[in-house]
Amino acid sequence: MKKKILLFSVLLFSLLVSVKVLASTPNWGKSTESKPIGLFFTGYVQCQPSYYDSRGGHAVFGWFQYTNTADDSRYYTEAGINKYDSNIYTKSKVIRDIWGFGHEKAEFDYGFFWAGNGDNWPTPARIKEELNKDKLKGYSMLAE
Repeated sequence: MKKKILLFSVLLFSLLVSVKVLASTPNWGKSTESKPIGLFFTGYVQCQPSYYDSRGGHAVFGWFQYTNTADDSRYYTEAGINKYDSNIYTKSKVIRDIWGFGHEKAEFDYGFFWAGNGDNWPTPARIKEELNKDKLKGYSMLAE
């Protein structure tokens, strides 16, 4: 019985530490729906190039995009200068939902352009090339 309690305690502690680490990264995005009836969404993304993130290294810039809304444009933070840039770059935008019935739920996608360990920081031309891609890899969720 003591082994089961110890094992459960270790697993619970590991889970709590993992959640705390994920919540403490400066590279994140979120979507907030207006209340009470959800006519608008506010998208937000931020990144800090100097922070080494286990998901891909140093974030050069962050981006977000909604689908199934009145505005499907992609929005970007400014790009960091190098892997030592400790500024936090942010971008937010209020987006109008499609009003009425019969349309698909809005989806919020966000992500980052990763520079790995940061030794080969992308040139401005390379960053511009990434900004013009049709589809960027990111994280997807229903807009809330």
